[in-house]
Amino acid sequence: MRLSLVRAQWMRLVVAIIKLLACKISKIVYFLILVVLTGHLLPEPESYINYDLAVDIALFMHGNESADSMFDAYTGIDLSIILFIVVFCYISTMKVITNPKK
Repeated sequence: MRLSLVRAQWMRLVVAIIKLLACKISKIVYFLILVVLTGHLLPEPESYINYDLAVDIALFMHGNESADSMFDAYTGIDLSIILFIVVFCYISTMKVITNPKK
């Protein structure tokens, strides 16, 4: 009798851990899907990032205005914009999912 109770407790613990891991992994996968979709939906960064801002950032980061430093500047600005949009959408959707209105 005692052994079956211990086994049942262990099974409940294993099930709880699996549920927790599945929840955490699904949130990570959802975040990565949002990043990929946002990256594909946005146009090329040269169309919405000001050239003068990119030059200033390239000069700040590398000290020159070469093609590589401009590419790094555009990439950094683009990634920060994508992350800002994704974090906002992720937090908003997680709040809606976890606290639905009744």
